[in-house]
Amino acid sequence: MKERLPFFLFFLSGFSSLVYEVVWSRMLVLVFGNTTLATSLILGSFMAGLALGSYFWGKHFLYWKRRPLFLFGLLEVSTGIYALLLPMLINGATPIEIWLAGNLSLGFYPHAILRGFLCFVLILPPAFLMGGTFAVISGHLIRNRQKIGRDAALLYGLNTAGAVLGAGLSGFILVRELGHGGSTLLASGINFCVGAAAFCIDRMGDQSVGSFAEKEPVPLGSRQTGSDAVFKVVLIGLGVSGFCGLCYEVLWTRLLLLMVDNSVYSFTVILSVFLSGIAIGSLLLAPFAKRLSNPTLVFGLSQLGIGLIAYFFPFFVQIRSVHGTVQYYAFLCQMIFLMVLLPAILMGMALPLALCIRSAGKESKVAAEIGTLYAVNTLGGVVGSLAAGFFLIPFLGLQKTSLLLPVMNWLVGGTLVWYSLEGLPRKSLSTGIAAILLAGLFLSPQDLLKEKYAALAPGSRMIFYKEGVAATATIMDRPNGERTLFLNGIPQVRNDRTSLKTFKLMGALPCLFHEKPSKGLAITFGAGITSGTMASFVDTLDCVELVAEAPEIAEFFSAENGDVLKNGKVSLHINDARHFLLTSPKRYEVIVADATHPRGYDSWILFTKEFYELLKGRLEPGGIFSQWVPFHGMDLEQYMAIVKTFQSVFPNSSIWIIDHAHSLLFGFTGQEKMDFGRMVQRISGAGEILKPVGLEDPFTLLSHFSMGKGGMEKMLAKFPGIITDDSPRHLFFPLGATFGEQYGQWPKENALYIQQYSESMVPYLSNIGDSEEQRIANLNRLRVKRTKP
Repeated sequence: MKERLPFFLFFLSGFSSLVYEVVWSRMLVLVFGNTTLATSLILGSFMAGLALGSYFWGKHFLYWKRRPLFLFGLLEVSTGIYALLLPMLINGATPIEIWLAGNLSLGFYPHAILRGFLCFVLILPPAFLMGGTFAVISGHLIRNRQKIGRDAALLYGLNTAGAVLGAGLSGFILVRELGHGGSTLLASGINFCVGAAAFCIDRMGDQSVGSFAEKEPVPLGSRQTGSDAVFKVVLIGLGVSGFCGLCYEVLWTRLLLLMVDNSVYSFTVILSVFLSGIAIGSLLLAPFAKRLSNPTLVFGLSQLGIGLIAYFFPFFVQIRSVHGTVQYYAFLCQMIFLMVLLPAILMGMALPLALCIRSAGKESKVAAEIGTLYAVNTLGGVVGSLAAGFFLIPFLGLQKTSLLLPVMNWLVGGTLVWYSLEGLPRKSLSTGIAAILLAGLFLSPQDLLKEKYAALAPGSRMIFYKEGVAATATIMDRPNGERTLFLNGIPQVRNDRTSLKTFKLMGALPCLFHEKPSKGLAITFGAGITSGTMASFVDTLDCVELVAEAPEIAEFFSAENGDVLKNGKVSLHINDARHFLLTSPKRYEVIVADATHPRGYDSWILFTKEFYELLKGRLEPGGIFSQWVPFHGMDLEQYMAIVKTFQSVFPNSSIWIIDHAHSLLFGFTGQEKMDFGRMVQRISGAGEILKPVGLEDPFTLLSHFSMGKGGMEKMLAKFPGIITDDSPRHLFFPLGATFGEQYGQWPKENALYIQQYSESMVPYLSNIGDSEEQRIANLNRLRVKRTKP
């Protein structure tokens, strides 16, 4: 029992580590932004800390050689303590980030480097501690050179299996039920229990350190594989394996978005399957590691296999638009298991195989060797996580990146195979690998992935395709003249009448009702339609967008947005909206937020109480805020949670409905009533921009009003709880819901429920007419035009 318990403790350690990674990444984007750069820096900082910790604790393990389990317990307890302190440290880092942005006139990349350094400082301590656990526990458990591959594979596999459980539970249950704070408490509690158990075992004695001082016979055929010359190649191969592994994770996630939605569930499934493959690969190797006569050959063949499967990965990506159903997630798991699990299994063998090779030819210390090899593999992953998103995909594109990475695997695998064999087998395999390389380079079909994206809208014509850092942007023209913008395979902007009416109403209404809308802010520029509407009313307009290709996209919607970026009063900022508000001191009369779907991984932070409070602080006295909230993809409880959160920060608010399909929330910080006369006057001066969708008539425009402050208070009384940064309840929709329910039944239910509380707009209007006769006429027209959602 005493011998087996440390294995279980290391499993629990892996569980808590992935809970931390999931939770901390969400907490840190609140400060550093939800851009691809910010999320990559967070992941890179975490992995760099793991690498440094692994190397340091492995090299200095002998100082603790008499009590290795005490050191392991100390690392676990220290990690748990720091995890409890990290939220306070993140809050303390916020003013530093604000100061950096406001006082240093830095360009985008210098500021990004400083931001990355600040993130690294926050994440380094716990990652540094976690990184040492593998080397330390291995130093305690592994006592025999001939068993290093087996025992290291078993430990690595169990730890990764714990990580799979941590990732899955965090994505599906823990954050939903406990929030980020509760999930952190659970993970830190596990750290404390693991540490306490390690301390107890330590007190039982028998703390000898694993080493390979004895000269045992080397298995037949492995003398060459353990040589220093070969091991240098193995070390390079291990780093390249880590590099390619993280590149594949980024690349495949981008490609799989063609098949999945961008909800928290989809990303959880992808991450869990990827980690499962690594765990399975390591555990599968464990029983055979001791009997491998030529581990270098096996390592090389595994790299060749990874490259072969990865090469064909894009061919199997298929469009499947049934997001959110139980059947869909079953399909998703099947496809991801086939496409991701097999290469991940081979990736999971890399580190244990490298340890087998290292132990075959020289005396060594377990902790030091494992610490070094794990550090090399992890550092390769750090470089890969950054390179894939910022260099390979933007500059080479998805297709060429999908070809380059397998070639790297083949080169590494071929080199390892060449070193592991002699004579005719070496020549034969070298010839075969060269043939595979040539075939892969020259037989790969052109524009394969572009054709995959074209299948998003069968029968349509693709007029724009661009692979950027944040997204792959595609614009399609349908035969009926409708134009659609897809980002990562998900439709975001359409120019049909209902969508245009929503965009223009969202941009126009706050400007029409504000006393003097001089400065405006548009959050999520998209195709620029809402921004183009706002530009007709304000003197200056700041627009914020995550996708750097926005200017090119806007050109294809120039008829709808009025060539908004050619307007001298408009400034476009490529940034995360929340980070922009956090670091910019500017204040505005009107702010409009047209974020993507609230349950999306890139926009959830724009629907929390803390975001609304931050935004309210950037409004001038009397300022107005409007936000799009969809009916589809959210059940009534999710929808009302967003509305209640909005209303908790903007008590004087209203709901507007567009064609039973979309809703707009409006929050007022000053005025109690909306000036009807001023609105009519402004429409007469800027009616042309509203005319294409029939909103140039003020009575038609006002007919979309559903309810104001009174109606909202009655409607929301039954719904407890609001959305916070710590508890993003709106992310978690019922898994059992079918596609028809999400996009057919839920929109109807949401609209019908709102209709029960619909009320007249008249009590919320002022200045309805100069004379009693005009007032009565206007009131009658308002009643005639009154429509229900």
